[in-house]
Amino acid sequence: MATLLLLAARPGADPAIASGATAREAIYLLGPDGAICRWRPGLSSLEPVSLPWLAVNDLAPLKGGDRLLILADAPSEAAGRGARRPTGEAVLLDAATTSPTPIRSVPFEGRGFKGVATADGRRAYLLSYHSGKGKARETPGAWIHEIDLVAGKEGASAALARLPNGLAVDPAGRRLFVSFQDEILTYTTSPLASSWRYRSPGVNRGLYVAPGGDLLYAVRERQVALFQLRPQAAPGADAARRSR
Repeated sequence: MATLLLLAARPGADPAIASGATAREAIYLLGPDGAICRWRPGLSSLEPVSLPWLAVNDLAPLKGGDRLLILADAPSEAAGRGARRPTGEAVLLDAATTSPTPIRSVPFEGRGFKGVATADGRRAYLLSYHSGKGKARETPGAWIHEIDLVAGKEGASAALARLPNGLAVDPAGRRLFVSFQDEILTYTTSPLASSWRYRSPGVNRGLYVAPGGDLLYAVRERQVALFQLRPQAAPGADAARRSR
């Protein structure tokens, strides 16, 4: 299954890509093999995007559409043997050029597999995990990491008791939503701390917050569950509506 992103490029940022055509938007595709392809108006087929990383685990657009966040595995020599050595990288790319160019890279612990950026493009949050294999790790673990995209450094982190599936951030960048089996947990971002939970029976996967910030969509098995986002909602409140 491929991940698709639509990024609007800055006017005039790209040269003509076909006879008489100018790029106004680009569609980026992340394939199951970790390779990124791009389609632009005027092209009859996808074009591969060349990056120095062998595989990309996830990608997310930033505000304005001219920058792209990718999660990739750090080089093997960066992983080290310590319990707190970074093994993943969050890379900020300039996607307004003909070939996306790395702007900065931020290492973090674990292998990143899901990332989201705040609406202002200043921060990103990601999910990472370790396999538990090797002498340094006896049991699996997972984290939420905060990444300062302006300063290019890791911020706060929060350990998770089990492996999550999906992640979303509200439009204001104040609250995170993390999906698990049978429930969705919420976290405040300042500080990065667990808040309340929504009961959501089944395998919860992708999470999406409506632009207005009033609804949360959760993909679970063959359903899409809708949650009304109200700070005063009682813990354990289930979706008010569902659709197949």
